[in-house]
Amino acid sequence: MTALQVDPKARQLVKKAPQLRPRDHEFLPAALEILETPLSPIRATLILTICGFVVASLAWSYIGRVDIIAAAQGKIQPIGRTKTIQPLDTGKVLRLAVENGRKVRAGDTLVATVVLNAQLIMKDVDRSCANSSVVVLKYFTKCEKMLSTPIPLADGLSGSN
Repeated sequence: MTALQVDPKARQLVKKAPQLRPRDHEFLPAALEILETPLSPIRATLILTICGFVVASLAWSYIGRVDIIAAAQGKIQPIGRTKTIQPLDTGKVLRLAVENGRKVRAGDTLVATVVLNAQLIMKDVDRSCANSSVVVLKYFTKCEKMLSTPIPLADGLSGSN
């Protein structure tokens, strides 16, 4: 048995032991100084804040969702049966008649376009036709002039045999 258990006066002495002031902790042996020094309020606040962040991050990792987005350079090469669709005439796309994954049959409209080159080609054809008709008329009139004028014959030659 210890003295504290036997002697009630010893208990009272221990209870009435003087409290150490913060300056007095500096003069205690190293091990006692660590045990007897009260925790700094700044340290306690910092420890509780770090623990709070750890708990919040664990809760967020359980509840939250992370989208993985990667940006990279390269070329997309599809695997499987694909076909390249190329227009006969270039133009402006008005609307796409199909959605991704929809099955199409032969003859279905895939893309509605406005053909810009066709209009330009028609204008060029009209101009070239007008130009060629002028050239044809020019040669035709030259031929008429040539046929309408008499051909002079050399001396000794006659037009009749």
